[in-house]
Formats: sequence, C-alpha cells, structure tokens
Amino acid sequence: MKQMVKMFAIAIVVAVLGFACSKKEITPQMASKNVVLEIALQPGETYNLDLSSYSAKSSIIKQTTNAAESRLTEGTCQVPAKYSYTAGSVAASDQVVLQITKKGKCKNDPEEMTTITVNITVASPPTTGDN
Repeated sequence: MKQMVKMFAIAIVVAVLGFACSKKEITPQMASKNVVLEIALQPGETYNLDLSSYSAKSSIIKQTTNAAESRLTEGTCQVPAKYSYTAGSVAASDQVVLQITKKGKCKNDPEEMTTITVNITVASPPTTGDN
C-alpha cells in the first residue's frame, strides 16, 4: 500500500513537472495603438506631424479629400519621417489615417503597429468688412 501511494505521488509530480516544463510555441503578436489628433487650421495653413519617435515604416492608409497637399515623407538616418498637410482655400473637414509599423530590435520581438488618425478642420476664410 505504501509503495502504491509513493508511485501515485511520483506520477503526480512527474505530470505536474511535465506540464510546467513543456515548450510552448511562441509566436509574436502584433501590438497595436491608436492615436487620434484633432487639428484646426486656417485656409492655406500647413500642419507638420513629426514621426521621428516611431522610426519605422509608415504609409497613408486613408488619404485626405480636401487638402491642397497631403504628403508622407519617409525618414532616413539623417532626416526624420514626417507627415505634412496643407489646407485648401475653403472651409472643410478632412481626415488622414497613417499606419506606422515598427519591428523590435530582437528577433522574437513583436511588431508594433500604430494607427494615427488626424482629423482636420479648416476654418472659414475671414471675411473683410468692406461695406
């Protein structure tokens, strides 16, 4: 009977150690962040968004519809990436969505994806009081 209890206890310890030490396949997950910026501009005014803190691959996944210019400049070692928006000449609401993908420095680091939505409101041009 004692030997049976001993064997049972050993079997439980082996089973617990087997589960605890079993290798699990580690697959990198994509971490994602969403950032929303609300910007107000005057007609013809330019907004620049510095993307140097991300130092990663960037792309526009939704382009603006009312901009005089909406441009993403990829960064280099010397020049940081940036997004530039120049408002048109009429009042409008606009939106651009940028996607930034950054891979960690280590082989098994997960990719980090940041989606930046920039909501832009262009004010009505000032009216002159000539009567």
